[in-house]
Amino acid sequence: MKISREAAALLVDRHEEEGLEYEPVIISVGGVDQGRYVYDPEEVRTVQGDQQAWVTLSDPLTRLNRTTITQVWDSVTVDDAIQKIVGMIDDPHNAITRVDYIDEGVEGADSFNNRAIINQLVNLSEDAMTTAERTQGSNSRLSRLRRFVENYNVWKIETAMDLMPYVDAPDYQGGFEFEDTPLLDALFQVCNEFGLVPWVKTDGTLWIGLPELADTRVIPIYGDPSIDKYVIQQYNVTRGHSHAHKVTARGSSWRYRSADRSTANLYPEAEAWVGDGDKVISFDEPIRVRSATALERYVRGVLINEYARYKNGNIVFNGIASTDSVHLVELGIGDSIFVSPQIEQHCDDNVDGGHFVVNEIQHDINTRVGWQITATVGGLPDGDIQSKAVMVDRRRDIVYDSIADFVEG
Repeated sequence: MKISREAAALLVDRHEEEGLEYEPVIISVGGVDQGRYVYDPEEVRTVQGDQQAWVTLSDPLTRLNRTTITQVWDSVTVDDAIQKIVGMIDDPHNAITRVDYIDEGVEGADSFNNRAIINQLVNLSEDAMTTAERTQGSNSRLSRLRRFVENYNVWKIETAMDLMPYVDAPDYQGGFEFEDTPLLDALFQVCNEFGLVPWVKTDGTLWIGLPELADTRVIPIYGDPSIDKYVIQQYNVTRGHSHAHKVTARGSSWRYRSADRSTANLYPEAEAWVGDGDKVISFDEPIRVRSATALERYVRGVLINEYARYKNGNIVFNGIASTDSVHLVELGIGDSIFVSPQIEQHCDDNVDGGHFVVNEIQHDINTRVGWQITATVGGLPDGDIQSKAVMVDRRRDIVYDSIADFVEG
């Protein structure tokens, strides 16, 4: 990040006089908080003869790279493992303040099915409009778009819930073995095992879960320059969708006791599937989870990630030309960008729309480009993902719908 030489001198003096380093920093654009970072005082650089200086800012998660962990857990909850890892961070200035989870509280939102609203947006052609709407012209059209904006956040929460059930992460259990493993690698191993994502918000909270369930921010692109609040400068997203149709996996076995005191080694099996496709993804080795619910979440997550890897890319916004700059500043990981198929009528390239989740944000502000926001995105499946999970008695090859069915005999 480019700063003045005076600002660089203040940072260096603060470090030399008070011994402060790796303090949390909040970046603000136009008075709106964009994100939380930490800075290394040794990365403050000045250029001879230049009135500017540079400072390198890093994600607070980089603090986990300064310490390693050696630990073996045969069975540990996600919360216990993450709390142990976070508790070892070399973080004297609290760049990371606490740990929290995206859980069932999100599901408490008053949600209902607004796919009809999306259908209206998708079909904003003349043929889809009634005679009255065509007669009333643009005012009616704007009214319909406003209804869409008002309802889309609720629809987004419900759709995300359809794709991925809420994360009851703290109670899930798995086995892990770390030997001089950097804390950041250990954190990602724990999260990846359960299809979770870690990220730090501006208040310093380390969130664990699915970013798309954490926020309600959405950037709607209607594909009509006369209506859109956000000006797209580049649209570099893969066309089409993944050929993946189904994901199957089995988990680790565990000894359980039934009501009649008989025991059995049970392990979960789960599968998730969606729409058309000709590719089935399966795993030769068991996943290190013993919960059927956790394994079901895992296969759903793999299927979603498969789509995101196929239909992905970046969308570049012109911040100065856009009329809603606040949402572009606040746009973060897990937020949604919904692009109507109408966009192909206004682009020179062969493009299509879709529902995208933001994976990375880059702001470029200088005299050459003005203010450019690059959102790296992954697409979500068009249809509803279906899934199921069972528990299998390894010895007798009996299938139970749940642990409770086995325990009750």
